[in-house]
Amino acid sequence: MAESMIQINIAPSDTALGDLIAGLEMVSTQKLPNTVHAIKMATAILEYTWKSYAMGAPIPGTSIRLHSVRGAYAKSIKRKSGRLSGAVWSDSPYAASIEEGTEALDLKKIIPLGPKSRMGKNGPYTIVPMRHGTPGALSAPMPQQVYSQILKLIAQKQFAKSTVSSNTYQTPNASGQMVTRNKVNWGTSFRGPKGAGGKPKFPDVEGMTVFNVPSGGRETRGQYVTFRVVSLNKPKQSKAQKGWEGSWVVPSRQGYHLTRYVVANTREIIAQVVRAGITMDLLP
Repeated sequence: MAESMIQINIAPSDTALGDLIAGLEMVSTQKLPNTVHAIKMATAILEYTWKSYAMGAPIPGTSIRLHSVRGAYAKSIKRKSGRLSGAVWSDSPYAASIEEGTEALDLKKIIPLGPKSRMGKNGPYTIVPMRHGTPGALSAPMPQQVYSQILKLIAQKQFAKSTVSSNTYQTPNASGQMVTRNKVNWGTSFRGPKGAGGKPKFPDVEGMTVFNVPSGGRETRGQYVTFRVVSLNKPKQSKAQKGWEGSWVVPSRQGYHLTRYVVANTREIIAQVVRAGITMDLLP
C-alpha cells in the first residue's frame, strides 16, 4: 500500500462485546455463519458511509462537507473481511491530505526543479503551459471578446496556429539530467487590447498560442495555451507575467477527518448488527 494509506478497522468499543468476539476466534466459522455475515455487513456499512462522504454527501455531526469531490478518491476506498474481522481503507495519494490537511506550499520552490526544468542565467526555471477553454467551458474559459477576436484573425489568415513537431531533441535539465523535449513550430502569439495604464486588458490570456491538435481521423481542433515562466530565483517578469507570482502559492488547508465521522456515525448500527449475528449463532 502507499504511504498515505488510511484504514479503518472494525474493533468493538464495547469491552464485553470485544471479549466475546475474541473468545469466538477459537470456534469454527462454520458454526458462526450469522456472525461472519454480520462482520461483512458491518464492513460494507463502513465502506458505503466513507464513500458517500468522499463524494460530497452531508456529514452528520459537522457542518463540513467535501466540496472538491474526487471520483478517484472515492473509488480508492475498498473493504476486506477476515475470519471475524473487517477493514476499510484508501490508498489514494490524496487520502492523507484530505484526512489531515496540508501545510502551505510554494510551488515556485518545487516546479523550477522538476524533470522538465531548465537552467538559465537567473538559475533553475520551468516553462509551464496553462490551457484555456472556450467561452462557457468548465475549466478556465477565456473571455468571449478574446475568443471572437482570435477566430476572426484566423479566418483572415492573420493568426497562424502552432504545431508540435514529430522531431524531438535532448538537452540537460536544471539538475544536469538529459531529458527529451518536443520541437515546436511556433505560430502567432495573441496580443489583446490594452486597459488602464497601457496594461493588457486580459492578462491571463496575453501571449496565448493556438495549437493545431488532432481530434480523430483527419480532423483537427484548436488548443489554447499560454506559457508562464516559474523561476526559483524570481527573475524580472515580463509585463505579460506580472501578477502571477501569488498564483503559485497553495494555501494551507484544514483536514476533513472523514474517518473520524465515519466511525462516529456508524458505531451504533455496526454494534447492533454484530450483536444480532452473534446472538443468532449462540442462542438456541
